Amino acid sequence: MARSCGIRIGLRSFEVVVLEGGPKKAKLVRHITGELPDGAEDPLAEAAEAIREATKGENIPQDSVGLVVDTGLAAFRTLRLPFSDRSKIEEVIKFEVENQLPQWSIDDVVIDFLVLDSSEVESNLIVTAVPKAALAPQIEACADAGLEPVEVELEATAMVNAAQHLGLFAEESACVLVHFGDTSTSVAVVDGGALKSLRAIHSGAFPTGANPVNPAAAEAHREEVVARLRRELLRTISAAATAQPIEAVYVCGHHVEGLVGEAILDTPVETLNILPDEDAEEIENSGRLLVAWGSALGRLGGGILKPSLRREELRFLGKFERLELPLAVLGLLLLTLFSVQAIITHKQIQQHDRDLKVWLEASNNFMLGTPEQGEAGNLRRPPENIHNYARNAEKGEVQQKSRYGQLKMIDKMLQDEILVQQRELGSDVSITQPLSALEGVTLVLGVLDELKESLGQFSIRRIESTYYSGKGAREDKIVVKLDLTFRGGDTIEATRRYEDFLETVREKPWYLEDKPVKQNTLDTADGIFLDGLQITLDTKRAENLES
Repeated sequence: MARSCGIRIGLRSFEVVVLEGGPKKAKLVRHITGELPDGAEDPLAEAAEAIREATKGENIPQDSVGLVVDTGLAAFRTLRLPFSDRSKIEEVIKFEVENQLPQWSIDDVVIDFLVLDSSEVESNLIVTAVPKAALAPQIEACADAGLEPVEVELEATAMVNAAQHLGLFAEESACVLVHFGDTSTSVAVVDGGALKSLRAIHSGAFPTGANPVNPAAAEAHREEVVARLRRELLRTISAAATAQPIEAVYVCGHHVEGLVGEAILDTPVETLNILPDEDAEEIENSGRLLVAWGSALGRLGGGILKPSLRREELRFLGKFERLELPLAVLGLLLLTLFSVQAIITHKQIQQHDRDLKVWLEASNNFMLGTPEQGEAGNLRRPPENIHNYARNAEKGEVQQKSRYGQLKMIDKMLQDEILVQQRELGSDVSITQPLSALEGVTLVLGVLDELKESLGQFSIRRIESTYYSGKGAREDKIVVKLDLTFRGGDTIEATRRYEDFLETVREKPWYLEDKPVKQNTLDTADGIFLDGLQITLDTKRAENLES
């Protein structure tokens, strides 16, 4: 019977689950949970040893190991493409999302995507980006334990696959899934059995940092995180644009005291376990195993999501060893081919050099004329340096450049002379214009126009745009100040719309910084207003993007 293994390695703890069976019915064979030891020289090495001991003798195939990593490592972006073919999406996804990830170089991250919905002419995607350097330590730890993962995914996707297998998704209802991780919390909204959104809240069961904290501080941290989770879930439920009503919030991961068993906006909060209640009681905090269980289930072929964070690394893994000899022979053949090609190219260069000499002579005759035949050139009174260089190049007395280089040098000298003449005539094109305050305010208003459908009713009570000239190392900038009012039925919705506007501005290439101001509630309690919101930008960045 087929076996698989799911491993979750977080920043402070880990879990391992071994399953046996198939995608529809899988039996839990072995499980362990553990904490990464504090103060150890290499805590991941000790975790690898614990995983090795726990899975010894389980006969787990190497192609059936999945690894789950902290959702907080990833950045999420939404993207809409004018086609739905998966192979085409994979070809263009990096180029399409690169401008949305200014904090990373696109070559330093792994890009994956999940299809939310698609038609014959377009697809709506959630794109995830994870730094390769953040994945490497966990993958290496699994390899040291003898269980190198064939695939890597986030806690969020493993949670969704596990919940789907447990039958929590229905076409006539929606739900919210929450995984309380080590230092981040994953939140997924599922509507009618289909994923609608994913996000990460950067708060978890442990305080951020490598050192342990005392019990009192840990308890205070938990209470603070639970309070934040309640606020975030309140926003998620109230703002979720689901076609079906949200019937429940399911929580898994580390135990969350003060959240499970209560209700948020009349929506019950329940524990998500992988085992029936009578069996779950035998495993302390069995919900903690859920994402590792979801990863193992995916290795058996289950789940509705097919994430792939090792797509680039494993694309050719295992093929090179089988092709070593053919590749070596191919390399020798290519070397011979390139040698022959180099000889042919050398002959072609010599012929081209002769052609360029004819071109140079014709260019000089057109520009300088042929005095011995009494014909004047089209360039009257040519500068002496240009005349001498062109004639010397024609005679072969300029040896430091190729024929092509000589032609380029003459062209450069002509362009330099044109600039000199332009300066003398007062038409120097190298003088740059200052930034446009009007363009700056137009860019900000463009964001409001872009979001007008989702922002609903809003008003601009005052807008002011000022240009500031840079001094020393400081660049020129435009500062736009706005007095805005957002309405949304209540202050929570109005605040969300304001934050959506500000977040969209921050993603623009021309954005430099902003200075948020205090939010004031309208007397009618159906919105908020802000006075003096300040956005600093550089319009040259927008011009560079257009060019």
